[in-house]
Parts: sequence; structure tokens; C-alpha cells
Amino acid sequence: MGAIGLNPIRLDAIGLDPIRFNAIKLGVPGASSVTDRPYISPDVLSSLAGVWIADGKSNTDPDRNIIKNKLPGRGGDFEILNAAYEGMSGCNGYPVVFGDNKTWEHLSGTANYTSDTTSTTIHITHVRLANRGLLYSYVKENGVLTNIKEIPAFRVTVKGLEGNSKFVYKYLATKDATRETSIFLSNGTHKLAKSFVPTDALLDSTTNVWIGMFISPISEEVTEFDCDITIEVLPEYEGAFVTDGVDDMIVSQNPVSEMLGGSNELTVVSMMCQISDTSDPVNRNNWLFTPTSYLESKIEKGKPGKTGIYGYTSTDIRNGQISNVNTILGDKNDYIANSLLESTGLDYFSVEGFNNQGIWYTSSVAWYWTFIAKRVLTTDEINQVIAYFNLDKYVKPDIYYDVKKQGLTNDNHTQFGDKLIDYSGNSRDLQLFNIGWNPGSGIGKYVTNFGIWSKDAESKISYNSYSFTVNGSLKRTWLMWYVTELPSFKIKVSGINSNGYVDYGYYDNGSLKNFRLDKDGIHTLPPSGASSNGHGFKVNDTSLDWTGLVIEQIPDFAGALCFDGVDDYGQFVGDLGLKDYTVVIDRAYPIVSTPQFTATSDAAGENANTPFLVEHRSVNANESTYSYLANTAISINKEREICYQSTYQYKDTVINKGSSTSLGTGLTIARYGINNGYSALALYSFMLFHYSMSKFLIERQLKKHKLGTLYPGMVEFRPIVKSNIPYSSISYSVNPGEYVAEGSTVTITITLSNSSDKLVGISSNAISDISISGDNGIYEVTGKITKSPQKINIVISSYLTMLDNETLISNETLIKNE
Repeated sequence: MGAIGLNPIRLDAIGLDPIRFNAIKLGVPGASSVTDRPYISPDVLSSLAGVWIADGKSNTDPDRNIIKNKLPGRGGDFEILNAAYEGMSGCNGYPVVFGDNKTWEHLSGTANYTSDTTSTTIHITHVRLANRGLLYSYVKENGVLTNIKEIPAFRVTVKGLEGNSKFVYKYLATKDATRETSIFLSNGTHKLAKSFVPTDALLDSTTNVWIGMFISPISEEVTEFDCDITIEVLPEYEGAFVTDGVDDMIVSQNPVSEMLGGSNELTVVSMMCQISDTSDPVNRNNWLFTPTSYLESKIEKGKPGKTGIYGYTSTDIRNGQISNVNTILGDKNDYIANSLLESTGLDYFSVEGFNNQGIWYTSSVAWYWTFIAKRVLTTDEINQVIAYFNLDKYVKPDIYYDVKKQGLTNDNHTQFGDKLIDYSGNSRDLQLFNIGWNPGSGIGKYVTNFGIWSKDAESKISYNSYSFTVNGSLKRTWLMWYVTELPSFKIKVSGINSNGYVDYGYYDNGSLKNFRLDKDGIHTLPPSGASSNGHGFKVNDTSLDWTGLVIEQIPDFAGALCFDGVDDYGQFVGDLGLKDYTVVIDRAYPIVSTPQFTATSDAAGENANTPFLVEHRSVNANESTYSYLANTAISINKEREICYQSTYQYKDTVINKGSSTSLGTGLTIARYGINNGYSALALYSFMLFHYSMSKFLIERQLKKHKLGTLYPGMVEFRPIVKSNIPYSSISYSVNPGEYVAEGSTVTITITLSNSSDKLVGISSNAISDISISGDNGIYEVTGKITKSPQKINIVISSYLTMLDNETLISNETLIKNE
């Protein structure tokens, strides 16, 4: 059968309502409504028993114990049991609790302060005695140790301080501290260090020692004043429900048998952070109990604070078949899928802990969400669910630099203190050292510095390092000139007088030649030799009005921060806490350095004994990358690209993980930690995460922050197929969700329900050069992909009973009559 031309068949011409038919075919509620949500296959959406998300709940909600199913009428709701709904047993997870006899023993009465207090905020309207304890505990009273406990680190936001008044935090700063330490803080958000357990090391001469917080005087000797001060403790696990590891549980209200509707297969995926370990031999969660078996996730002990998206699939629940889902987010070696055939007598799902003649296997976790499907989902289908319900909302970078977003230039760098600003909110700014803020060291990398060229002092010309502008009359034809040799470079010219031109005079083998610029636009200037007479820009006629003429260099790496490879580098010093990681860097290499050091989690001389050393080139020109001390040979692309590395992966290469236990002492870019090895580097953006991430999640982060793509010049294959009548099956030469080069050919194989049916038309908004071949109910469609998603409309000819039971009319006849 030859290629068939496209035929714009109207469904209503054959007696079918297009909107109603598509709604029935796709099984989507409200099919005529418009949504901007990411695409999800109707088959995937209909397979879901439920999606349960902790985000949006608070400890004061009247229904705080219920996590509603985002798909009403499917698998029922989740219920939270035994929670305290404050601190680290409740919504969002707060490390400390304000109030009497909570984290601290005493909340000051009106003798010192007039305030309103909740578990997370203190609002002070009057300070009666500044410097007196607001919220405090004695750790030594009448010479005796008391309140012998550690107070964890936490973050607070302070607002409303005026004058000289400060928020003061007193704590025990070290193990075996001999006295308390006080820090004085202004308005803003602050991370307060943990207070160590009091010991006998506290000085004997001090009989009463207290720790906590207070407000200092508004001015010298003024200890009483009205105010409007708010102190708020910030959540540690925003968007999650935190269990206490004692008896808190999160369980389904509906039986598993009802949730799955008789299906013997499923997919379970959750996002959780393991805060602390269970007292039992192994951490266990994602429990799915049936009367004859159970399925679960096991999480390695001894690694608190690690977050993952993990779970399992099963093709045969009754016989305990189980497959691990552990490569989306987190350390894949931390998560194991486990099943057991056992008469449990139970029939429910539990995120954390289970009750069977007592509560078992509880640990402290921050639970963000769970979804359960009534069949096995592919990786791409799991990704569709994550995107559609925005389940990666709380996947956030620990460090995020963006040169373009910051607006950093060679002229305004001092406004930022010569730093790259951290937009993650964690205040890990990158201090820049030795940057010259000139053509070769700073923003953009320009060939030359117009600021040091010679100019005609009597002509009205303004300039900076990379451009100059004519602002009025000219006294001579030469505008700017230079005597040193220059390579070829690009310029953008605007404002050329229509009756004149500009020449770029250059020396070629000792002879002065002219490169004519007679129209606005971008031009590539030839290289010039050195000459004591100078070479540069001149106009043909000074009597013409040249006001508004602008000549601007086009940098080699527009928008990038360029390190010169001599002594430029950037560094943040501080504990990174990396038990797992992903680094995402948009970079290019102006020159190949030997050795080369791009980015490392070392700021203290650990060298390779650190979580990561990305894209290293040795003195022998060997290219490799390091992860926790182990190195893996790689090939480094010197051109601009967004590259990424996680604990076990560098781009598409699997890498080794070594034995280093370092958590990272800081971040150093373009230098080997504290050593004298430097790299020429053009840096556009940088992100660091404290977990391994799939390419799908990395791409989502890049799009979220408008930082580009891992797939330049490529298109995601995401077919969305609609048909006038059902067909038997459809398959593709490219897997949905994969990226292919724009213009690539894809083949779609369509099997119709009956061999007598015919595929008479196909059209798409994103596939060009479509051709159809085949017969006897099996057709191959080929075309070139131009964009994503690909909406594909299929028209099939079949025989239907129309109008009444005695009249058989074929679609083809109806089409011809139309």
C-alpha cells in the first residue's frame, strides 16, 4: 500500500461527537477543560489507586490527622496516628518547640516581657527588663547540673528589632564547655548551632548557668520599651510530615484489597528522609500488607539525614514478586525492596510502622508523599506521575549560583562584595579571589580592554572596558586606537551614519589595511599586528553627525564568569554535609589546562579525599572524575555544556564510589582546594544537591530555574494520540520520554482492531513529512519530529451500525457523502 495523503476527516461527519468520544476514549474527567499541568498518559492516570501528599497541612488544621487522596473515589485517605503535632512529631518538622516545659524549661512571664507564644512563634509587644531570659533553661542551678540534654541546631527568622536592640542566643558551643556562649543577631534569618549537653566542665565558680534567648536594650541603659518583635522557628522539613520514631504511624484507611480493586500487581513509590534509625535491626517502611504476604522497603541504618524517592513494583503480589525502585532520587544502595509470604491477617498500607499486637519498626522519617498504582509502571510512567502532581516540589539545591540572574558585570562586582550569590537560601555565597574584572578575568572574556586604548581627548566619546559611544561632535577621524597586537574579534555596531562609514585599520605583515564597517550589525574584525602608529577605529568624515555610534565587543563567553587559569578562583568554606550528592554545572573551557581542577567539595586540603572532584585533568593529561576518593576515567567536552555528576554517575558514564567519609569541607571552583593548581573556566551556573538525582529530575530543576537543558537541539518524544474509534495497539521506534535530535525520523506501528479496518488519515502538530504504509489492519507511519509534545490524530475507517438497526453504512461512504 502506497503513502496516503492526509485527509482532514471530521468526526461529526460520521456521526461521532469529537469531544464526547475523546473523553470516553481517554477516560479523563472533564476532558473539555484546559490545563497547563505536565502531560500524563490517561492510562497511567487511570491506573493510580491514589496519590497522598503531606504538603499543605499544618499542626493546627482541624483535619490534621487525615491526608486526603488527590484522586477522590479511588483508594481512600491516609490517617496519621499518635502524633503530638508539634516539634518533630507533626507537620513540617520543627527541631525545637517554644513554650513552657518544651525544649526550654521556662517562658518568661510579664515581669520581663509581654508576649504571645505558640509552639513556633513568640510575638513580643513590650520589653520590661531587657537582658533577662525570654525562653530559657538552667543547665546548672545552685551548683548542680540540670536539664542534661542536647538542644539541636535550628533556624529562626527575627523581625521588628529597632535601635541597638538584638536577639541574643545563649548556648553551650562545645562539648565539655566551661561556660555559655552568646551570639547577638539582628533582623533576618539565622541558623543557630546546637547546644551541647552540659557537663561537670562548667566552671565550679558559676553556681547558676542558663541557656536560651533574650532581647538586649534598645539603647544604652534603656531596658524597658514597647516593640513589635517576632521570633519564628523555621521548619526543617517543609512540606513533609515528620514521625517521632516512637509510635507515630501513617496508614491507609482502606484495605489494600479495596485500594487495588482486585489487581495482583502494583507500583508503590514514596519520598522520605530517614531522620533517625529504628531500634530494630533494620529500618523498614512502605509496608503493604495482604492477608498472605507483605511487601516493604528496607533502608540501610547508620546514615541519618539521607533523602530518597524509592519503592517497588510487583507483577505478582500473591506470590511475593518484587522489584526495586531506587534510581530516581537518593543513594541507590540505601534502599532494598523486600517481600515475604506469610499469613499476616493484615490488609492495609503503612508508610511508617505497623500495629500487630503492638507497634513495630518505627523510625523518625520526614514523609513527603506516596503514590500507589494498580499495575507495574515503567520508569517513564513514574516520571509522568511525579511531574503531573509536582511531587519534586521540595527537591531543592543546597547551593545555587546563576551569573546571569545575579546581573554580575565587570563594573558592578563590588556591589556584591566580589561574590557569587547563593540563591538557594542557605547563604553559601562563593567568595571570588584574584579576579581582574578585565577582558581575560571577569565577565564574558573579551579580547581587549577599550579602557586602555588611546582616544581623541577633544572628541565626545564615552567608553568602558568593552564598548565605546560617540556622544557629540568629533575633532578628528580617529576614534580610538591601540599599538599592541590583537587577534580577530567580533563587534556589534549600531548608529552608522547613512552617508558615511567606519574603518577598522589593522596591520597585515606591516601594511596598514582597512576593514570597512558601512552598516549596522555584527562583524568579525581581522587580526592586527603591533604598530607604534596604532591601529583601530576611524570615521571617513568628521563633518557628519556620528552621535549615537556604538561599537561593542562581543565576548567569547557572554554571561559567564571567566577564571583566567593563573590565580583566579572561588571558594565557600563550611561543612557541606554530603552523604550523597549531585553537582550540575553549566561551563566551558576557554583553554585546556594541564592540570585542570573544575569544582571540588574541598576547601581545607582534603584533595581527592572528598565527596567530589569534577572533571579533573592530571599533569599527564589523563581525564577523570572523583567520587568519595575513587576516580573514573572520562572524556571531558571542552565546549560549553551543562554537565552533571552524582555519587555513581558522570553524565551517561557510571563512576566508582570510593571509601572517603568526608562530608565536604566547602566548595572550590577553578582551583585544587587550597593548593596552587588553577583552571581556565567559564562558569554560567552551578547547583549542588545533597542527593543523587536522575536525569529526569535534573532536567526538571534546569527548567524550573531557567538554566537551560541537558538536551540542546533535541526534542522529547511524547506522543499524545487521539483516534475516532479504538484501535488494538500502538508502538513506537523511540520510547516515549526519550530525547531525540530535532528532525529525527520516528516510526509508529498501529494495529487496528479488525483486519478489515483501514487507517485513512493521520495528522500531527509536531511531526512533519508524514507517510503511511501497510494494510490488513497493520500500518507503519513515519515522520520527522519537530517539537514536543506530539499531538497525533488518527482517523480509522470501519463499518458501523448507524441511524437504525437495519442500515449498515461504512465510514468511507459517509466520508464521501460529506
